[in-house]
Amino acid sequence: MIRCAALGKTLKEIGINCSFFSLPLEGNLNNWLENEEFKVYEEIPTDQYDVCVIDHYQIEFQEEESYRRFARKIVVIDDWGFRKHDADLIIDPSLSDRTEERKQVNPGVPFVTGSDWLLVREEFKKKKALVQPKDHFRNILVFFGGTDPFNLVPTYLDFIKENPHDFQNLMFNFLISKGHRSAREITSKHLPKNVVLHWSPTSVADLMLETDFYLGSGGSVTWERMCLGITGLVISVVDNQEDVSLRLGREGFHFYLGKAKDFNPQFVFNSLTNILSRQEEIKFRSARCYALIDGCGIDRVAGLITGLY
Repeated sequence: MIRCAALGKTLKEIGINCSFFSLPLEGNLNNWLENEEFKVYEEIPTDQYDVCVIDHYQIEFQEEESYRRFARKIVVIDDWGFRKHDADLIIDPSLSDRTEERKQVNPGVPFVTGSDWLLVREEFKKKKALVQPKDHFRNILVFFGGTDPFNLVPTYLDFIKENPHDFQNLMFNFLISKGHRSAREITSKHLPKNVVLHWSPTSVADLMLETDFYLGSGGSVTWERMCLGITGLVISVVDNQEDVSLRLGREGFHFYLGKAKDFNPQFVFNSLTNILSRQEEIKFRSARCYALIDGCGIDRVAGLITGLY
């Protein structure tokens, strides 16, 4: 949803009317979208649109076909799985070993993929020019996704608190959604001075400008931090993060451990300590991240969409 909202903002800026169709499920962002001045449908739209952009891992050909009653063209964003789509354009904004398989499932459908199409929010493109080469790695950004499915935030906070001497030279900035399931428990904790909680900050990009290294999950945050030259130690918290996280680790963009459920905090922090001692390697990976993503992917995607009509 976040990357589609960013795309919607870009389209609005060039004069395109954008609305969202999002079911009223628990944890949805419909109110937030409305506050961002988007019209939100919670059932099938009755208005007619030139293009419908679908970004959902459980929507496939038959349902997409039904959407043509309110949209002339269908654009699908799909960077995971192998689904057949009823689409006029498929965008795979990822670096995945299995992209070619996704393309083969949809022969004849225009298909674009790669880092040029990554949907990085505008604020990160603007901040990119302000990034300075890193020569120390003290400020650690910790993020386990907006939903934190394994409830890792309180577990990792406790581990840092219980081992103060191991991390006294590091500063941990936890990025946490205001809707976190353990928000009450987290706010009640007495935390050491080297831990700061950031609850849905206004600008994640500003927070990342002060970040030297990342610890946490894959997902959309991967491309945002890479745009600003931040490498990190990554664990996947949902299945759709594993493929890309593994490839990025193998190609020297970050350090990938594996699935979050397979590791306890002790192992993860031991790995972190070991990696932080390899500063030249971190500098190399940070530079690779910065060079890969220019932050203009949303502009390119917006151009493709407007070009359809």
